[in-house]
Amino acid sequence: MNRELATHGMWLASRHPTRAVKMGLLAGRHPRRTVKIFEITRPANRMKEPVKRAATDRRVRKEARRASENATRAARRVQQVGFANALNDRKVARYSKRATDHATKAANLATNPPANRLRKVTVVVLGTSALAGVAYGGWRRNAASREAQIAASNGSA
Repeated sequence: MNRELATHGMWLASRHPTRAVKMGLLAGRHPRRTVKIFEITRPANRMKEPVKRAATDRRVRKEARRASENATRAARRVQQVGFANALNDRKVARYSKRATDHATKAANLATNPPANRLRKVTVVVLGTSALAGVAYGGWRRNAASREAQIAASNGSA
């Protein structure tokens, strides 16, 4: 991360040298403020990955859309029945619960992506086929030895 930041800083300084000098002077004049800015940006950099994943993941977007739709339905229902009656309305409660469930699932998918399903399926299929191949090979060997035993017993009789 530091290397990427330094590379970007060098690029920015070469493109905009006057601005880079001004920022350097400002940072030198206010060292505590500069340290505070770095402390604030570190958590933001850690959050960058889940946010990117959430933006590109279809399942996260689908769950977020469902949460939004259910929240909108709940809000419309509140407008229809009135705010005082909405506290005891079953539809409002159902839509609100669905909205929170979908929002929770979207957040979980964004922060904890599921393991690669294709890889799991491939490992299971390959393992099963290898096991079937070994079992078939053992059966063939046993069948050949049984045939040899039968032939030997018929030949000796």
